[in-house]
Amino acid sequence: MLISRLSLDTMRHLSSARNND
Repeated sequence: MLISRLSLDTMRHLSSARNND
């Protein structure tokens, strides 16, 4: 599903940003 893909992408982005920070 598009929402699922978007959610995963967002989670990944947030995780990456948090890890980077």
